[in-house]
Amino acid sequence: MMADQQPMASVSAPPASVTRSALAGLELEAEAGDAWAQFRLGEILEEGRGVAADVTRAIACYRQAAMQNHTEAQLALGVIYALGEVVARDYAQAFVWFSQAAAQGHQVASELRALVLRELDPTAREAADLEAWRLQAAL
Repeated sequence: MMADQQPMASVSAPPASVTRSALAGLELEAEAGDAWAQFRLGEILEEGRGVAADVTRAIACYRQAAMQNHTEAQLALGVIYALGEVVARDYAQAFVWFSQAAAQGHQVASELRALVLRELDPTAREAADLEAWRLQAAL
């Protein structure tokens, strides 16, 4: 089973709120390396649903899940870097993360990858493509 084949989760639809006990359980699962829990915790922390928003921790959670090939976490990281609302806009990093999700067949990631690619000059494109390739090889 792939890391993201747990219960349905969506970057755009985080839970309305979360209880302390549910959050504690999710944190334990995330710390134990569960990619789905890491992704969900990232959503909760990014949106501040029932807890104080903590984008730095959210990105760390997404990254942990993304490194386990969780496509929605990879998509979330790409969106964060492409929008540049909570971190500095970084089209190269967005390209890298969209590429990882696209490599697993994520159609939206593939379309977003094409959009951010247009924003990169040829040298940046080559560097981002190399980084995406290296990351894919590591996963």
